[in-house]
Amino acid sequence: MISPLLDYANRVLANSPTGLWMLDETSGTTAADISGHSRDGTYQDGYTLGATGPGGSVPDATSIAGESGGLGRIEFPNSATAPLTGDFTLGFLVKLATASTSGWNLIALTTNDTSNNGWSQPMQLSCGGPVHDALHLRWGNGVGAETFVLEPSTSVAVAQWQHITIIARGTTAELYLDGVSIGSATSSQTRSNSGLPMRLGRRSALSNQHGRTGEYAGLFIVSGALTEAEVQYILEPVPTSTESWTASLT
Repeated sequence: MISPLLDYANRVLANSPTGLWMLDETSGTTAADISGHSRDGTYQDGYTLGATGPGGSVPDATSIAGESGGLGRIEFPNSATAPLTGDFTLGFLVKLATASTSGWNLIALTTNDTSNNGWSQPMQLSCGGPVHDALHLRWGNGVGAETFVLEPSTSVAVAQWQHITIIARGTTAELYLDGVSIGSATSSQTRSNSGLPMRLGRRSALSNQHGRTGEYAGLFIVSGALTEAEVQYILEPVPTSTESWTASLT
């Protein structure tokens, strides 16, 4: 569970992200990129702006309508996704609305496809399935080859804020939940970039694989693999009143 965050955006920015979208808008259809690269995203179909975020330096969020009846998604320009074929770190905050036994999409860069699956190109992270709300990471080249790289048994909680991080380091993929590794695996699967938008929520405008209903904030992509300590630094919580009082005495 994520507590109110001390300095999330500035600590992400210190790692020179290719994109950072706080998803804290209260009007309009633009998801502003505050990385300095002007790679703004677009809110589409089922979404609600101005939701309550985890607090502290992330007070606001956006709600996406997903699962069987929801079409909500946020599209981000492909120019921000160049790191996804090499070493990268991708992180975001999420609060799922309900549990699910189906593997709905969280975030993906894939080929356009009308089916539930299609081809990851180079990456898809879904959540749900036989193990309730477990994460499923796929890598692919978009032309008939993709691999389930990592499926940790640890589930994402429902109705509470958590932070998910994907880290690729060479042929190794690792997933973190709230700054703690929940599994890693190696894969020789080639990753190619489709040149299409990356999408949070519904896999594509045509796909039957919708997103997970919930609230989202603080999405970023960094070129290079951050360490566990660097991820935890980004997620440092606001000190409690007791901690602040104690610090003032030292």
